[in-house]
Amino acid sequence: MTEGWIETQVAVSVRGGRCPICDAVEAGGENYLTWIRANLNDEQFRQAAAASGGYCARHLQAVIDSLKSNPYSRLNLLKVMRSVLLTHGGDFPTSGCHLCLSLRQTAEAYTVVINSSQDGAKRDWLAALCGTHKSLRNQRPGPPEKRRAASRKPSARRPMPSSLMVMDFLKTTEVLLTNFHLKDPETLHREVERCEALLNKITRAGDG
Repeated sequence: MTEGWIETQVAVSVRGGRCPICDAVEAGGENYLTWIRANLNDEQFRQAAAASGGYCARHLQAVIDSLKSNPYSRLNLLKVMRSVLLTHGGDFPTSGCHLCLSLRQTAEAYTVVINSSQDGAKRDWLAALCGTHKSLRNQRPGPPEKRRAASRKPSARRPMPSSLMVMDFLKTTEVLLTNFHLKDPETLHREVERCEALLNKITRAGDG
């Protein structure tokens, strides 16, 4: 996102009487889910999603829903979440969610532009911020190296889900991902749905 493009979007939101950061976050979430089918085919994207902690329970369900018509992207999502579970020993980082991270970065980019705008526009733009986002007034991000370091800090942990549940998911997905090309579409669909159901149970248990 360029600064000029963000300024244009902020002005549109303000003219419409809406909070520009709320609009940006909503649009960012919709765009993420629109493009995720293509993104999940990219190994680099999958690695970034796994490194971020995969997806929180709320966003995991949204991602699964967005992939319903694409079985191979659903397999790639299982790869991401299986990698997270293996990396973190069967639990998830509390703040670990690739979509949450994307939305935070969007909000930060808009905050920088709003707080650096010219005085006349700044007054109107700041006045348009909702109660949730008024706290971002005059907030400026630290140097890029500090922001990168903060994103690498170990996250707190969610409560550990059932180890049997986790092992069931890991074993089931291992078999599925190894032999998926040998399965007929109906069997593949059924087994993917089973893995997704197990994954949803694990993330909900992890959210306590």
